[in-house]
Amino acid sequence: MFQPPNDRPLSDAEIAIAVSQAMLNDRQNPGSNLPFQAIGAELLARLGIPDRSTRDPQAWRQRFYELNPRQDLDFRLAEYCWRLVGLGFLVPQLAGEWGAFHLTKRGRAFFQGFDPSVLTAGGLDARLAAIGFSPTDLPRQYARLAQQCFLAGHYEASTVMLGVATEALVLSLADALAAVRASLAPTLRARPGRPAAALTLSWLIEAVESHRQELQAAAQAKRVSQDWIEELRSVLPGTGQAIRLTRNDVGHPTGISIGQEDALQLFVLFPRFAEACTDAIKAMS
Repeated sequence: MFQPPNDRPLSDAEIAIAVSQAMLNDRQNPGSNLPFQAIGAELLARLGIPDRSTRDPQAWRQRFYELNPRQDLDFRLAEYCWRLVGLGFLVPQLAGEWGAFHLTKRGRAFFQGFDPSVLTAGGLDARLAAIGFSPTDLPRQYARLAQQCFLAGHYEASTVMLGVATEALVLSLADALAAVRASLAPTLRARPGRPAAALTLSWLIEAVESHRQELQAAAQAKRVSQDWIEELRSVLPGTGQAIRLTRNDVGHPTGISIGQEDALQLFVLFPRFAEACTDAIKAMS
């Protein structure tokens, strides 16, 4: 269970985590499915915070609200919940000052596999930083722009930017494999001369599918983990192709449009793709 910090203000990601847990595991009303009212007092009550182990609950709450003034916290909770309404994860009900919110079936599924980095400003950038990307790395720069577009409601633009970030990852991964192809997969054909993302991605998929045993034997000989091979087999043909093809569809005047939920699904997939590419590059270096 999430424990809100009591020595600093709540971050956007922590608010997202707290709301998800308050809705999925309401400790104030166990077994019930009551709408969530977007106020700090209800959030803490549903989380069971402070709990019985707290030496002085009143002092804990006083300190918490000093760091998270009630009016500001209520506004941030409402802002986040109304964003989820737009995505179809919550249904609003007129109640109180900001409203109360019912969890939808899609919202429950989203919260159960919750990654707050997608819906919190700067969250995706922080996730990529934790993976190991520097602020100037192209995948991180484009992903940062993509999330800013997404949160502003520019879904086509966000998908195009996310597609460019994905293509940058694909090219970096191909560079790493091409540099060690002779030792890792000697029977793999040379990298395509044209730097087109589609051709490069197909070459990478061929490497992990058709030359899997070669790669595994080479990894074993180098005494490095082979996990990256299976992870690439999972994400390259799925996530990589999905983001690239969607980026092509909406990046040209094809008449195809994209909505919130379609864009969100791609953003949910992207961090795992970025991590898989990074782990593979490290393993091959």
